[in-house]
Amino acid sequence: MTAPETNTDTQASRHRPAIIGILIAVLLGGLFFFLNMIDVADEAEVEELPASVPQDAPATTGTDGAGSASE
Repeated sequence: MTAPETNTDTQASRHRPAIIGILIAVLLGGLFFFLNMIDVADEAEVEELPASVPQDAPATTGTDGAGSASE
């Protein structure tokens, strides 16, 4: 069964506000998603390393890992 009125120009003008609203919603959603990803990335970089090495850690010098500096 076909539609009783198939004037595509009238249908396009009637649907234009809805299509514009959908496009705005998609663009805002993408913008908020992008800004959220930037915020999460900034928070990950802010985490600081400990200021000192724990006392239980073995002291190593050089690249061989032997731990003696008298060589």
